[in-house]
Amino acid sequence: MKHALDALEAQSHVIHQGIAAEEQSDKETGGTYARHLTADPSHTIIPAFPIIPAKVTLFLEYETTCPQKRKRDDGSDLTGTLGVSGVKQIVSALEHWRLKNQHKYPEVPAVQIGLRHDLRIKTFESAAAYKEPLRVKMAHNLKAKGTNADTFTSANLIKCAGWCLTDFKGPYNIYLGLRDCAMLLTSCSVAFRGDSTRSLLLSDLFMTDVLMNSKGLGETVPALTMLADNAKHNQTGRTDEHRAFRHQFVELCPVGSVAFLLFSYHHVRDCAAPDFAPDFSDLEYRDWGKRE
Repeated sequence: MKHALDALEAQSHVIHQGIAAEEQSDKETGGTYARHLTADPSHTIIPAFPIIPAKVTLFLEYETTCPQKRKRDDGSDLTGTLGVSGVKQIVSALEHWRLKNQHKYPEVPAVQIGLRHDLRIKTFESAAAYKEPLRVKMAHNLKAKGTNADTFTSANLIKCAGWCLTDFKGPYNIYLGLRDCAMLLTSCSVAFRGDSTRSLLLSDLFMTDVLMNSKGLGETVPALTMLADNAKHNQTGRTDEHRAFRHQFVELCPVGSVAFLLFSYHHVRDCAAPDFAPDFSDLEYRDWGKRE
């Protein structure tokens, strides 16, 4: 009987680990978690596994005090700091491993207790959250003192937007240039991710009046509003509203660039107006409905 129960227990964990691996197969979470679990070959005195709160505490102390560096595109090092999200990610990665492998260590009581139930881990996460404003301030100071930041100046943007509108011949190429210009200016004005901009549909755009008390009590300003997901791995299903306002320089106006794009779509390419009516019969698209 005991042999049968042991075999049943082992098979159940094999099924669980297979499901967990399948959930991470199309996300970056698996690679990110594996990076935190990689053992340092220069420190082999204490085995890395099993994972227990005491080991995690020492690991967090090391990660929060050692220099955080990553490579720039040109191969040089960029020094950074580990914030509260990084600390939480480390704990989540180690907790994920503990949950999947705790059945292998029934004789180790510390493995059977969740990491975030331990006071030491709780203290590390709460301390990281408390220090986060100061860390962000220090990071901005480092950037101001010379850390490279990939940002456009107004002159850069005007030059890029102007390039999109020159040296293109034919209705379709003119439309493509205006499309690229609209994508550039809207993404810069609302801090969009590239994949969010590319996936926008015309039915995702609409105008709204935004309250702007700095212009006067109860005053509103028209804004171009875009519906888009946040395009982050592991956070699908969330939809945000992003708003863009008219710019004082017509060359940098995101609202004007979208207006030019729509004009070219209807009057340069002579395309028919699309059907914006969503199809709510497809349950996969839930409240927003399926749109072409």
